[in-house]
Amino acid sequence: MMSGIMNKTFNYAVDMLRSTYGAESVDMKTLFQALSTFEENDEVILKFLKHIKTLFDGSSLHQKRKFLTVVIFCSQQCFGSDIKLCLGGFGPVVITYIERSKTIWDKKLGYLTLTSLIESNSGEIIYLAVNTTLKDISSKHSVLITMALDVACHLTSVDLVPVLLPVVEKRLTHSEASVRSKALITLHSMYRLAPEFLLNYHNHIKVALSDRNPEVMAASLACVHDVVKKDPSSHSNIPKKLIFILEQVVQGNLPIAFSRHGISAPNVQIQILKILHCCEIDEKWKASLPNVLSEMMNRCQNNKNNVAFAVLYECIHTVVRLYKPSHDMFKSALHILRKFLSSNQANHLAAGLELLTLVTNIDISCCFQFQNIIMKSMEHPDETIKKQTLILLQALITNENYKVICSHMIRQLDRFEKPFFVKSFSEKLAIVAEKFVHDQGWLISTLHSIMRAARENVSPYVSNRILTYFSKASSTDVSAELKQCHQLLIGELSFHHYKVIANIIGKYCTLEENSLESLIDVLIKQAHLQLKTTNLVPEEVAFVLLMSLKQLFCKVKGHYTSVTHKVTIALLPYASLSSIIFQVCY
Repeated sequence: MMSGIMNKTFNYAVDMLRSTYGAESVDMKTLFQALSTFEENDEVILKFLKHIKTLFDGSSLHQKRKFLTVVIFCSQQCFGSDIKLCLGGFGPVVITYIERSKTIWDKKLGYLTLTSLIESNSGEIIYLAVNTTLKDISSKHSVLITMALDVACHLTSVDLVPVLLPVVEKRLTHSEASVRSKALITLHSMYRLAPEFLLNYHNHIKVALSDRNPEVMAASLACVHDVVKKDPSSHSNIPKKLIFILEQVVQGNLPIAFSRHGISAPNVQIQILKILHCCEIDEKWKASLPNVLSEMMNRCQNNKNNVAFAVLYECIHTVVRLYKPSHDMFKSALHILRKFLSSNQANHLAAGLELLTLVTNIDISCCFQFQNIIMKSMEHPDETIKKQTLILLQALITNENYKVICSHMIRQLDRFEKPFFVKSFSEKLAIVAEKFVHDQGWLISTLHSIMRAARENVSPYVSNRILTYFSKASSTDVSAELKQCHQLLIGELSFHHYKVIANIIGKYCTLEENSLESLIDVLIKQAHLQLKTTNLVPEEVAFVLLMSLKQLFCKVKGHYTSVTHKVTIALLPYASLSSIIFQVCY
């Protein structure tokens, strides 16, 4: 629901639009909510924004607040480039409003508008706001400082980092925790943009990690994560500090405001565990970590809310990465994992399948106890569950079961509608089949099955592998595979599959004229079927057919008048073909 002030603002906007342009039937609120991209509606909104821009300087403070509220709303919508360009022109107006504001509320509204404009445009507006931002960061009012720092977080140019950096660094020692945490967040955004300017960055985050206020400590974790990921070996003391903090958090020593659904600071717990994934932990601290992880899991496993599941997920992830399957913690993690896999919620089940895939990469025998759950997941109505199950099955393939699992995965492939996933997974299936193959005939048959299941969304990698194996196969194998291609032509094929088979037959078929006639009949029938079942241009199908027949005719000994006559009759529907294609083929 829209708040009262927004409702009044849009009613005001509609009244102004009607009185100015005579748009009696226009409801501006409906236009904004619909996020329409129609040209006529964009023109109305553009006129309205230009109108309030001309009225802004001469309006009362009350009217300016309404105008800025409309600008904030418009900047968050998916309007066209003309409207975004017009919104960018509000930068000087908003900065002037901030400079002249006498109350914190007006400053907050001005900075909120400025931040919205920076996010929706290229960010060049911040160049105009540098002096205002610097002045407010250096002020004595903590609320004003945090608002200005929030604008500084949206830096998009390396040139501004040296200008703002000294002022931001001074705020790291401010008496207010909210200012210190916001300054740290701003420093982090600068580090991601231009790390070469932040020479004391590592010292700053170490101090922030030990800050007396948990808000600042929590803000520093994102900074620590980036630094550790970049160079784990140079931060050997950080795991010790993180484990100590984690113990304090789990024991509930943080303020109650950090708790969510009965879990003490879940975001802090999750972030620390993610950092520990990247750290190089010595054996001493690695031995002390199970006590903390056990307590975390014990406190969370009785809760059924999403927060508890998020913490449990990260605990299992940490255990699987740090400990061997023989460790007691690993066995406890598998017990908790069953809670994910037996959950009725799709999100929990998807997370459990993802964790099970990670476990499989370490010890595949751990997954045998979950076979029934895995098979049920293949029939789950949620497509995300099916995708995650397919990825898990790929990890479960061994030399003993590769034929069964590959055939099962291929049967599931044609149930997915998203082309990107089908294309990606068809390639993965082909790679897996090649890895475990002991029978070339089975491999080529499997690649054909993948092409049938994926249809037009099949990865080019699959067809390329079929052609590669034909080029390397012996004459006996080629003869057997050609019979399979002949059988495939009788059934329903995608056009991409038809092109591959027609190419193979044209290149490798060595039949005589009598046998060739029946093969040509099948090729022509499949061409007609392609035109009936797809929306292809006739020229595309005819070109594939003709190129295959041209290769075949080059190999036939003796007369082939009857075959040529049959092809000529078959090509009558393709009267629209250009003469160039016929010249190429004959």
